[in-house]
Formats: sequence, structure tokens, C-alpha cells
Amino acid sequence: MSIIIDLKRVCLICLQTEELLRDIFTPDEKNPEMQISFKIALCSKMKLNPNNKRLPNKICKSCLDDLQIAWRFHQKCETALAIFRTILPDQDDTEILTSDQLTAAKIKVPEGLKIK
Repeated sequence: MSIIIDLKRVCLICLQTEELLRDIFTPDEKNPEMQISFKIALCSKMKLNPNNKRLPNKICKSCLDDLQIAWRFHQKCETALAIFRTILPDQDDTEILTSDQLTAAKIKVPEGLKIK
């Protein structure tokens, strides 16, 4: 018995059919300056392209909620990395994952953070 998946009606992440699916190539409600697909790509190894018709281009609410949690974690890691880079500018950070997304100029150091 084979299962047919309708790529227009299934979530890209969980492959479930849902009534309310969001297009991943639309702006994210929490961060309207970026598309949902951008967040998915940064939090996974998926290479998403709106011209690729071989993959679903929708996401369900449950997976979108999970993506928001993963995105917040990703942002926390990026912030911590940027702070460490400003605190230890002469250190060789080749063992730390690098990031092209944030620079020290964009980072607000949390209030009360004291460096010894």
C-alpha cells in the first residue's frame, strides 16, 4: 500500500495535513523583516527555495511554534557568542562556531553582566 502526499496540503516539517498552514516564503509574524523559510534554514540544514516544487512550502502552527522556540535559542547562542568575541577580542575562536549573522555592534550586553 502506498501513501500519496499532497505537497500543497502538508507541513514541510511534520508532514501532517492541517487545515491552517502558513506559506514558509511569507514574512514571519514575530520578525516581519524575515521570511519563515530563513528561520527554518538557519535552524536546520534545509536549503529552501521558492522555485523548488519538490518540497512542501507550508508549515503548520505546531511546527511554527517549535520554530519560534528554536529561533529564540539560536538568537541566544548568537548573542552569547558575540559577547564573548567582544570580551575576548584577541582569543582564537576557531573552535567556536562562527556566525555571519551578528556583529558586536548589534549586541546589547545584558544589564548586570560583569566580567572578571
